[in-house]
Amino acid sequence: MLKESDNFTKQNLHVISSRFLARNPYKLR
Repeated sequence: MLKESDNFTKQNLHVISSRFLARNPYKLR
């Protein structure tokens, strides 16, 4: 269960960061 939830969290972070980068591509640079 821990590994599954950890993988789920990583996927969510990846999606969120991708959306954030799509909206603000210059803020993290």
